[in-house]
Amino acid sequence: MIVSSRWPAWIRATWNARDAVDRRGHSYPLIGAVLVLGWARWSRTPWREIGYVRPKSWSGGLAIGLAFDLRSMLMKVIVMPMLGADPINPTYH
Repeated sequence: MIVSSRWPAWIRATWNARDAVDRRGHSYPLIGAVLVLGWARWSRTPWREIGYVRPKSWSGGLAIGLAFDLRSMLMKVIVMPMLGADPINPTYH
């Protein structure tokens, strides 16, 4: 599908990244990233328009990341055993 140049930059970038996924569902994130960045350079689209912005606070971003990681660990260690989940995922072992 040809993406119209009238569409917002983030839609065009998302469509280009989606094209880096093959029919079996395997994604190639490096290829997708290179395609998006190459398209942004070719079309002279500012990185800010496709969502690449610097965080206002690096420490705030780090704190939010650690909070989500802690939440994930608590779910795996406390909540999942209470629900009767197997401690080891048999799909990956």
